[in-house]
Amino acid sequence: MPTPFTILIKSEDGKYNGTAIRKFYDSLKPGRYELSAKRMNKRSNQANRYYWGYLIVEAQRGFRDIGHDLSKEEVHEFFKSRFNYQEIVNEQTGEIISLPRSTANLPKYEFSEYIGKIQQFCAEWLNVVILDPNQQTALWE
Repeated sequence: MPTPFTILIKSEDGKYNGTAIRKFYDSLKPGRYELSAKRMNKRSNQANRYYWGYLIVEAQRGFRDIGHDLSKEEVHEFFKSRFNYQEIVNEQTGEIISLPRSTANLPKYEFSEYIGKIQQFCAEWLNVVILDPNQQTALWE
């Protein structure tokens, strides 16, 4: 059985990485190949619990401390609109709007970057330290 490997064909900005695909193609020896593709994994249930059960709750507390009583969903929507959005350009006017994207299907590396942006925002703007998942679990054991 051949050794499986992964090529990231889409970059963080959603553009295809033709260089990686070309490099892979050029590395092949003559012969027949079977190629399969799959979408990168969604975040784990553990990551989902960390996000909704810890990070969002701590951010919610931070917003409450500065006088804004937001629901978990409102905090989530705020973070999506600020850190996980797609820009849409009106070609006629040049106006740009930001459309929040779902976090449900973010690849693991994108979700990790999203978490990092939220941690930085919370530390700087809400004065709330959001620990990494491995630090957070160690605290509660």
